[in-house]
Amino acid sequence: MAARALTKGSFDDIESEILAALEQPVGAAEPQRIDRIVEHAVRNVPFYNRHSAQASSLEDLPVVDKLMVKSRVEDFLRAGVDRSQLVSRTTSGSTGIPMTVYLDRSRARRNQAGVAASLTYVGADPFAPIVRARQWVRISARSRAVQILREHYPAHGDRFDPADIAPLKAWVQKRKDVMFLGYPSYLEMVMRTLEAEGARFAPGNVRTLISSGEAPTPYFFAAARRLFGVQAHARYSSMEVGAMSISDRDDWSAYKVDTSSYHVEILQEDSDEPAAPGELGRLVVSDLHNLAMPLLRYDTGDMARFKLDDQGQAVRNTIVDLHGRRLDVLVGGTAAAPRKLHALAIWAVAGEISELRQFQLRQHDIGRFTWLLNAEPSTEIERTLRRILDERVGDVVECRFEYVDEMPVLASGKRKPFVSDIDDPSALVEGGPLTTGARRRLSRGPRTWPARGCPPRAGLFLQVAMAAVCTAHMGPVIAVQPPCTPGGARRCPSF
Repeated sequence: MAARALTKGSFDDIESEILAALEQPVGAAEPQRIDRIVEHAVRNVPFYNRHSAQASSLEDLPVVDKLMVKSRVEDFLRAGVDRSQLVSRTTSGSTGIPMTVYLDRSRARRNQAGVAASLTYVGADPFAPIVRARQWVRISARSRAVQILREHYPAHGDRFDPADIAPLKAWVQKRKDVMFLGYPSYLEMVMRTLEAEGARFAPGNVRTLISSGEAPTPYFFAAARRLFGVQAHARYSSMEVGAMSISDRDDWSAYKVDTSSYHVEILQEDSDEPAAPGELGRLVVSDLHNLAMPLLRYDTGDMARFKLDDQGQAVRNTIVDLHGRRLDVLVGGTAAAPRKLHALAIWAVAGEISELRQFQLRQHDIGRFTWLLNAEPSTEIERTLRRILDERVGDVVECRFEYVDEMPVLASGKRKPFVSDIDDPSALVEGGPLTTGARRRLSRGPRTWPARGCPPRAGLFLQVAMAAVCTAHMGPVIAVQPPCTPGGARRCPSF
């Protein structure tokens, strides 16, 4: 009630507009809104102003990506804007490229309204108690006081400790309509532990579970029904542009787009031409409301396709087959004839193995893989996973298994079900036969490069730079030992 009193009424009109957009069976962004943001950008933003002569529509503007925006932030800010008057957001750095974006206060309000509307759309109460599973670097006393007032339970989604389950369960069982929100890899571990101990929850304890930041496995949805008797959902959002979409109420594998705030394009993977209806392509988003730093035709780095209606036409407010980063390219075939696959073809199947608490597949070279498994050692599981690779990748010459207590996490605290140690796998496939130099680097196998003499508290930038140097001189990198942390401990991130 206290949380509702703090915010109720502050953006009801915007929330209603966004909710109406999500509830439309079919729809698209209004042309007037698209034209208005394009006109504003070409007049007032240096980057787009340079394209004003040839920009009569949104499609005339170039596609931009995170690396381009990060390297020239001033170019994407409205001319003369005072940064101190803006709201800043910094991305997690999951791709190795952290980036800060700026929002005017009106857009920041709309972001808040978008989160509330998406939760309302799936039947959750935005003001209900929340178990928030994410990476918590530091929680200040002030932040903790707000969390208590709003009944937010901070769960450390970047690490799993079975000892945390008992207090979390007790907190949930004392409340009604609790929502779990955050990294599905962590929430799945929580549910596996609760199921293993035979935990019981009263009807109404939990309203829903919503994954964010990572792709959920089928277990996430099945366990939510078994354990809590509720339908789980998935949210697709980013720090750059906000809560773009949430899973359809009637089909959790499809995502409804907030067309009142965003215009979505699906472009061909290797060109900026539109993908054919129903074809998998690059997910490109335009924010229709951020006047301070418009991101138009922003390549999210993810893949998706538009849902098709009964007549084979694209439903432009619904996307399906939402895949992870294009960097996560699995290379099948042979060195002489490599072929590109998406890791979803592997981990979606592996995710259905109930005995696997967590897993990660690492590709070291063409035909060479290691499965990291959080499970009881099992030759049956190993045979099943090897068979999955044989059937879906083919030409597997090495398949190793390592059992671990916890999956490695990215600097952002997220976990990845697939990691490639191959240097630029997309270029390897698209470039045809391997050059002699590339084949020689691959034949060395993956390397681990220890960092020596590193200063304390050196950050992700140094780690990424080290990885780049290592790759150039030594071949693909599994991990770089990061600089020393206080107390001498070392932790290896995934690259």
